[in-house]
Amino acid sequence: MDASTYAHIIYSKNQRTDLPAVLQSLTTLASLVQEKLRVLQHLPRQQFETLLSDNFELSGVTRDILVLMHEQRDLHTLPRVLVSLKRRLAAHGMTVVEVFMSHDSVDVKAIQQHLGQNTIVIKQIDPSLMSGIVLKTPLGTVEHSVRSALHSIQSALLSPMKG
Repeated sequence: MDASTYAHIIYSKNQRTDLPAVLQSLTTLASLVQEKLRVLQHLPRQQFETLLSDNFELSGVTRDILVLMHEQRDLHTLPRVLVSLKRRLAAHGMTVVEVFMSHDSVDVKAIQQHLGQNTIVIKQIDPSLMSGIVLKTPLGTVEHSVRSALHSIQSALLSPMKG
């Protein structure tokens, strides 16, 4: 199966109220898959199912789809499944906002309330930010972090002096 088919099944078989938790879990799992694809792909089915059950909030259908992806050696398509799922949500009036932070310090529920009911907020921990926050929306990215400040300073120092 291709990524859009997996996304269609996940979207159509979950209730709308379950989709934020499913999307959060799939996003977390996708980052894990990128780091550990070879290990995850070769886990026996039972161990993979246990990993999913113990670490992720997934509906039975979503867990079954991930097990199928594991069996079909399709886990590498998970990032594309997420993109397809986000497109499907957008087509149905939902907006997905990703919040990257250096540690778990941001009140995602407050962001959710501020942005409205039709917004799904996904949080991800990114220690490379050092401190701060990055918001990725369909309209663009806003970054306020020590990492971006250091990159600006580095660029200024490395650029030829004018004058």
